[in-house]
Amino acid sequence: MNVFTWINELLGTENAEGIIAISALLAWMLPKLLYFCVKFIFNTLLFLANVFSRDKLELWLKSKINYFLANLAHGAKVSDIPRWLNKDQFALREVHWDRAGLVVDVPSVIVTINLPTFGYNVFKLRLRYLFNQAEFMSQLDKLLHNSVREIRVQEPAISYLDKHLALLASKSEGGATSAAAPSGKKETIITLLQEAVDYHLHVLVEHGSLQLKLYDELFVVQNINFDLYNRAASFEAGQKNFLFTAMLTGIYEGANLTLCNKPNSRSEYQLGINKLTITPGLWQAIQERCSQLEQLEFAPGQAVGVLRDIRLDFKVADRVQVVGLEGEYRIIKPTIKAWRSFELPSSLEGVLAWTEQGLQLPDNFLVFKNGLRMRIPCSWQNGKLKMDFPSLDELKQKYMGVVKQAKEAAKSYFGKLW
Repeated sequence: MNVFTWINELLGTENAEGIIAISALLAWMLPKLLYFCVKFIFNTLLFLANVFSRDKLELWLKSKINYFLANLAHGAKVSDIPRWLNKDQFALREVHWDRAGLVVDVPSVIVTINLPTFGYNVFKLRLRYLFNQAEFMSQLDKLLHNSVREIRVQEPAISYLDKHLALLASKSEGGATSAAAPSGKKETIITLLQEAVDYHLHVLVEHGSLQLKLYDELFVVQNINFDLYNRAASFEAGQKNFLFTAMLTGIYEGANLTLCNKPNSRSEYQLGINKLTITPGLWQAIQERCSQLEQLEFAPGQAVGVLRDIRLDFKVADRVQVVGLEGEYRIIKPTIKAWRSFELPSSLEGVLAWTEQGLQLPDNFLVFKNGLRMRIPCSWQNGKLKMDFPSLDELKQKYMGVVKQAKEAAKSYFGKLW
């Protein structure tokens, strides 16, 4: 009995079990055959690239990938062809992204996605919207949301060189604007973050580093780990409900830094730092928000002070809006311009707070070597912190009052002894 006779017997009307068996066999084999064929074609192209015209084929493949990336993340490009790790993962090598002053270089980005299924769905979308590029890109975004399960970014190097930290505000400008910001607003990191969370993905950043240049001073945050989870929880009644969590950790000059979102909120976040050294560059940024601090001077090149146990609550919309602040500060040996001819304080210290009116320093004291603690009143006015330092005559009177009390206490003490 030959093979054809056997198949005819299996497919006979009276042999339902045979039909079911062949259907199950085909259902089991087709995905594997499709995966094998796609991987065979991919590996064949790579082999041909290594043997014949590698440079031309590599340039062609990179140009296609870069065109695809440019439509998803403006300014992104790769310097090497991707590597197919397995059925559900492939790696982009040497990724470079430059946008709105933000520069990101990543040695490897591993994307978890079912490539055969995704490629088949993209092909169907291309045929359906062959003459409608805008609709094709819109449907492609939805397909990515549903297909990409995880993006793992390994050891990225991130830098932002902006002198006045314009990344925290989005101001309307009448001049030229980028193609990614057609509304006339300047593109900032805030707008980039808002755009990033629109992709419903799971993103992991491992062992990254951040360099921020502020007032000609370089700030480096090391060992950055970031976990962004933005996935659909339900699709009931045609409205999508997403679970959103974001957690960033890092180390700055030996201090732990933590940034996370409020439970399931895309706009409310909390920043925590257990210790932060106030450097000259950071002090210059603080002075812009507190004009009265211009009365204080420090030795050039030395640390100004330290912030401890900082917890900052803020909201992100078109700009960053601070809603809460806790912590302590200590400014070491400030030189007050108006008191140069008198004894200088050893420190300015107190606690931080935030109210609806703005930044508050409820306990703000100048501490002198003789133990004098002088409260310095302060208030938040028109977006700046105002400090009311006493005049030199007032300082001398309080200073002499402390000396007089010390002398009287000493006389009383010696009187008891004798």
